[in-house]
Amino acid sequence: MINFVFPRDFLWGVAGSAFQMEGGMYEDGKDLNIREVAWLDAAKRSAVEHGEEKGLPELDANWLNPESPSKFRDSRSPEVGCDFYHKYAEDIELFASLGINTFRFSIAWSRIISDYGAEPNQAGIDYYNRVIDKMVACGIQPFMDLWHSDLPRWVLNHGGFVSDEFVSWFSRFAEVCFREFGDRVKFWSTCNEPMLNAYGPYAMAMGAPGMRDLSLGLKAAHHMVLAHFEAVRLLRKMWPDAKIGSVHNTSRYYCLSHEPADTAAAARYQASQFLLCDPMILGQYPQELLDYEPFAKNIPLAYIDELKEKFIPMDFLGLNYYQPGFVRANDGTTYGARGFKVDLPTDAYPFRTYASGLYDLLLDLTERYNGLDLLVTENGYTQRREDVYNMDLTPFHQDTKRQEYIREHLRACQRAIRAGATLRGYYYWSCMDVWESSMGYGYPMGLVAVNFDTLERVPRESFYYYQRIVKNNTVD
Repeated sequence: MINFVFPRDFLWGVAGSAFQMEGGMYEDGKDLNIREVAWLDAAKRSAVEHGEEKGLPELDANWLNPESPSKFRDSRSPEVGCDFYHKYAEDIELFASLGINTFRFSIAWSRIISDYGAEPNQAGIDYYNRVIDKMVACGIQPFMDLWHSDLPRWVLNHGGFVSDEFVSWFSRFAEVCFREFGDRVKFWSTCNEPMLNAYGPYAMAMGAPGMRDLSLGLKAAHHMVLAHFEAVRLLRKMWPDAKIGSVHNTSRYYCLSHEPADTAAAARYQASQFLLCDPMILGQYPQELLDYEPFAKNIPLAYIDELKEKFIPMDFLGLNYYQPGFVRANDGTTYGARGFKVDLPTDAYPFRTYASGLYDLLLDLTERYNGLDLLVTENGYTQRREDVYNMDLTPFHQDTKRQEYIREHLRACQRAIRAGATLRGYYYWSCMDVWESSMGYGYPMGLVAVNFDTLERVPRESFYYYQRIVKNNTVD
């Protein structure tokens, strides 16, 4: 049997996020975030449609787009979630029993600063101090995302990413977090998947405010990059020994033809994944996009100059990899390319399973970013709960497919390291079943199963499989 041994200092972790795990939507001074508002909006529309009165709160969200209503795959509320807000101590102890040396989690912006111009919320600060202290006590290095897709509703109520105030709002939030938690947190990420969660909502109607305006998408992305620079600059000043990066959704795109138009389209589409990575790492927009006039004409020259002026390098890149993509040329689209499906195994979502895509991506990014440290910050496998009101965990316990998924992707990671990739760590998503945004509770991804009626936690077989990998620093 061939064993795939990892470097001795490799980071082994699991990942989760505040808005998907904590619950406590209204507790201790927290305001709603846009994910919670979107769910409440969908629930309210459903109530009206069925003539029911559910007593849901007024949303006061003028950015909700009635032309693109929120869609969720189940109707269960995220109000309690995993109840990590109250169960964090026992959960962190459970994660520690995996043998991991790091846990990636996030800080809910709306729990720290709950309204426009509000003073920091001490109850929220106290809560995260308790969470971080518990991690440290359990021998787990905290990796904290400042923003993991859960923008406070007050931010969007006052203009969101396209507001000229966004950078100052984010910088103030970052400064509070660095001041309060920086003595114990030495790994930070400024943002999670900003391509989906900053650019996407304005350019591709991917979430609130549900717009399809490329110029606004680019403005939102540019403001997120500038906010990232300010946070990096702040951390360097306040805690110079800490590390900071950002986390991006990344697929490896392939072209299944040798036609020049198709290969050029695939290169552009791959570069579109780096629309925010390249500015954060290299201080410039992807050259492949700048060379493509139909797209480049939309980027103001002032943005290009401002990147050069404000740029400050970061320490690592986190990549969330779930599946590959396949593209061909298609004139008239944003990047002159369009994706198509290929016959690959899928999980329940369905994500297409192709571990070699992770191998190729790690080597590509090592070369593109001149040996910058890389972390796989998310990688995971979904199952399907057909009835979200049936919380029987038995059908999901023997998750052989998840174990196979972990094995093949970690083999790809180790092969990439041997080939020269600068990969320093791996975080499985997710540590436990969570509220998966639009998927709700219907697609369990956790190493730990959660009964969302009783809040019982039950480790799956994959939990013990990953535990053996971490203990041995080796995947079979």
